[in-house]
Amino acid sequence: MMTSHMFCRISGALALALAAMGLGGLSIPGVLMGETASIGMYLVMGALGLYAGFAHDHEGEFAHHATRLLGLVFLALGIVGFLMPGLIGMQVDMGRNILHLALGLAGSYIGYLAHEVHAHDHAHA
Repeated sequence: MMTSHMFCRISGALALALAAMGLGGLSIPGVLMGETASIGMYLVMGALGLYAGFAHDHEGEFAHHATRLLGLVFLALGIVGFLMPGLIGMQVDMGRNILHLALGLAGSYIGYLAHEVHAHDHAHA
């Protein structure tokens, strides 16, 4: 099962890679178009994800909370992108909406549901 640390590392690295591509002027049609708002958002989310993913705090609580936050932010971006494109000031397209929804669903599951199952298993062990 994927842990909060693993999710933070993967989503953080992906977000920073997208930011770096945007800063380098590279675009992926349908996913990354290089707007300043997107690049800034991916830089912040990537830095948070990587920091949380490699932090060694007490019982991984920081990574757990970061996973919840990143999951909710990505999920909100995906939902808003589908229902109200243009509302968040970025050029949102199908590829990016799917990426945001996938990361949002994964982060929300790991941060909220999988953590509860894992905690429940340890309590009964």
